[in-house]
Amino acid sequence: MNIISTGGHFIHISWNKNLENNILGYRMYLNGVYQGFTKTPQYTFHHLEANTNYQITITAYNDGYIESPQSATLSATTLQSDLWSKDLMITKVIEGSANNKAFEITNNTGYTVDLRDYTLAIQYQNQDSGSFYTSNRLLLEGTLENGKTIVLINPKANFPNYTYQPSKDLVTAASPLTFTGKESVSLYYKGQYIEQIGYYDQSVNYGENTSLYRNSSVKHPNPNFTPSEWTTHPMDYTEGLGELVLSTEEIVPSSKIQVYPNPVYNGRIFVKTLYAHLIKSAKIYNTSGNLILEFNYPFKNQDYIDISQLQSGFYILEINQETFKIIKK
Repeated sequence: MNIISTGGHFIHISWNKNLENNILGYRMYLNGVYQGFTKTPQYTFHHLEANTNYQITITAYNDGYIESPQSATLSATTLQSDLWSKDLMITKVIEGSANNKAFEITNNTGYTVDLRDYTLAIQYQNQDSGSFYTSNRLLLEGTLENGKTIVLINPKANFPNYTYQPSKDLVTAASPLTFTGKESVSLYYKGQYIEQIGYYDQSVNYGENTSLYRNSSVKHPNPNFTPSEWTTHPMDYTEGLGELVLSTEEIVPSSKIQVYPNPVYNGRIFVKTLYAHLIKSAKIYNTSGNLILEFNYPFKNQDYIDISQLQSGFYILEINQETFKIIKK
């Protein structure tokens, strides 16, 4: 097994494919506890604790569902900190005229998310008793790649400047898409709420006839609605809906960053990418997840960083929210 990348809350690994013809897939274990299965020789463990060591093993199972002995153990440690989001976030809330209602959910976690683990629910108030109750939850579906968004939209919506996109929008008449800007709406991961819009057990106007856009400085979901995290726009405002807005240090597509040589022999790590001069920082972590070096705008005037002062060993280089395992010789 090999570690492809790590973050503060995830570990992505790969391994050599089993060559037996009757292998159906692989079962994944973390500290001896079953986590899930995959049909391909790679897997992401997620929702992990930061700066924590984990023991990873896998087994293969065949078409008779006979499970192999567990593999050798791979030890991996999450980073102490990173730039990724801890989970999915609601980034836009639109409560407009008539049925113009939509939510935008963004994935900045660093890995592809299985949306089947997530639900959205709205809280109503009983007009007779005054008590509050939660509606049936809307179960999301499909997957959402890192750096992508999904828009949940009312089927009767007719926004002046937004056109429904079948390939990326979820059109639904489920209860959350009938909100009025006074009800609490919550996003859940496996039954635990991670993000809340509005105020729980209260009927307070927080977004009636308003478009709320999450401030770019907010990096993590918040189980407690905080108005200062949002910017208010006029009714039916939809500019940028369904589009991920990147800050300057996030402009460079991580898939186009090349880091070389590896192993590093002369103390210099070179980085090749079109927008290298815009990268705000490069960070070096040891294998325990501790930050040991940081370079501000490292590629503004040159295409490398110098790590000659480090001892020989394994390190994690973090650039543009992507991590690279490097070896210093």
